[in-house]
Amino acid sequence: MMKIIIRTIYFLIFYTTTVLGQIEHVPLVTDRPDQTESAVIVPYNTFQIETGFIYQIQKFSEDQIEFENENLILASTLIRYGITNELEFRFGGEYFNGKSTSSGLSRLTNGLQGFFVGSKYHLRKNEKILSDVSVILHLMLPFGHQNLKPDRIEPVLKLALSQEISEKFSLGINLGLVNNSSINVTEYYYSMAFGTSLTSKIGFFVEMYGSFHKTFLPVHNFDAGITYLHLSNLQIDFSLGTLLFKSEKDLFGGLGISFRIPK
Repeated sequence: MMKIIIRTIYFLIFYTTTVLGQIEHVPLVTDRPDQTESAVIVPYNTFQIETGFIYQIQKFSEDQIEFENENLILASTLIRYGITNELEFRFGGEYFNGKSTSSGLSRLTNGLQGFFVGSKYHLRKNEKILSDVSVILHLMLPFGHQNLKPDRIEPVLKLALSQEISEKFSLGINLGLVNNSSINVTEYYYSMAFGTSLTSKIGFFVEMYGSFHKTFLPVHNFDAGITYLHLSNLQIDFSLGTLLFKSEKDLFGGLGISFRIPK
């Protein structure tokens, strides 16, 4: 499985280098690999594709029974299109490959999940205070594997804020909510990412994010990663993360590629 992933990414990088090797004057800004969505939209009449995979290991105990999950999320993809200078259309989904083990027994779950359609509206641009502000609306669709899809359409509302601190440093914040149909509660979540430019092509970020609702205790996570601008319209990324403040083990890592299709 890992050989297939590596070969696929190798092909994507060198194929898109040939096909997409054109100069772009608008900087490439992506919504991956961190959890914090950018407050910037893609240019008008432009497609941007962001995709990758995540490998995750979880270990925890419940009622003195040990559980272990090994998950591989493939083709976690976001497709963005600039409808106007202030509005973009968004569509996404992914393929889940998971193995759960407890008491010596294993169960496999494989299928599509996380399908959504939505939009991002750019409310505020290039200001000194709150440099950029956008509102993101997604509709999570009841499509995919029976055990992975939501019970019904779930609206997701998110406020994306960004602040340019200097030419090299920036801060991004997301605040949002979603109606979780599986337990019929409103779930609130946040994320905050601090990013810096190490060189003209290499970026680095650290991030904290989490979620909470009235039924369970809050969940907090930390991740960090690197982005590499291979071309003006092609970016490669790598990230690692973990669960915070809990005894459970939850480690994950991801690798991805983002590119804008020239007009």
